[in-house]
Amino acid sequence: MPNEDKETQANVGWIQQQIQERSLDIMTDMLKGLADGKRMQIAQALALTPELSVHSIAEVIDSSIATASHHLRYMHKLGLTKFRKEGRTVYYSLDDEHVRQVVELVVSHQAEIKERQGKET
Repeated sequence: MPNEDKETQANVGWIQQQIQERSLDIMTDMLKGLADGKRMQIAQALALTPELSVHSIAEVIDSSIATASHHLRYMHKLGLTKFRKEGRTVYYSLDDEHVRQVVELVVSHQAEIKERQGKET
């Protein structure tokens, strides 16, 4: 067996160990939280501003307040958003800078793909 194959096999074992040590379920659930058009719109909106009320988010995603609240609760459960109450108004924001970076990376990558596809045609 060539040296490269032995090195690759050693790396595979290390990679498997690293993957098993991380919480795959939590990571996949977080990504599933963004794998919906309305929730991705919410995430994008919250990446553009420090916080928005549930009412404003409902307007942004063109849905009812109940639908927006449902999505926001789900995103909060997954650690994507946080909220604060001011009287009867609930304001949501992204949970932290990591979430903002993920959203911005997805948006940026999508724009790059769209640009590449435009050059191919």
